[in-house]
Amino acid sequence: MPGSLDRRKVVDHGDGPLDASGHLDDREFPRVERETGNRTRRDPSDLQGTALSEVADGEDFPVAVKEALLDFLDDDVRGEEGLENVFARHQRHAEATRRAVRAWGLEVLAKNPAEYSGSLTAVLMPAGHDADRVRKLILENFDMSLGTGLGKLAGKVFRIGHLGDFNDLMLLGTLAGCEMGLELAGAPIKREGVKAAMDYLAECRRSPARAAA
Repeated sequence: MPGSLDRRKVVDHGDGPLDASGHLDDREFPRVERETGNRTRRDPSDLQGTALSEVADGEDFPVAVKEALLDFLDDDVRGEEGLENVFARHQRHAEATRRAVRAWGLEVLAKNPAEYSGSLTAVLMPAGHDADRVRKLILENFDMSLGTGLGKLAGKVFRIGHLGDFNDLMLLGTLAGCEMGLELAGAPIKREGVKAAMDYLAECRRSPARAAA
């Protein structure tokens, strides 16, 4: 159907059409449209244009497509929950995660609330404790993979993702794995993070207005 995001063969040719972030360079759109005969999407919110991945069977397309983004933008996926509810859920889970971090006695990396992310929360480890060791212990013991710190934050933070196809129980399981892993690593935490998140999520269920705040 029009605007559908069914996936086809997509290849990054590596011959120059991609920008530094792995997306199709704006200057390449006219050429691609001429060659394919399709109007391509410049923006993910453009559901009228042809998806970058919608090409004829057997043809390659010079762009790196993010599967998670395509799934999220799919009409059926968006229609099931509603875009506003998806964003509200992301913010609810982000706040629950931050409450868990603080209840552990740890710090959220972002200091300014205006810079808080609804997608992930970076947790700052205390001095003398290696975040990558915590990640390794959690992966080995609970089969759960956490994001690593990048650049100057390597070994200092680990990242908890809370977006996409994710619900309250999945978040609480994630936080439980973090809490157990932090204890295994000998980090000086309080075993109160999961409870803090659970209390907040339960309150959101009782008070929808608070969940949307």
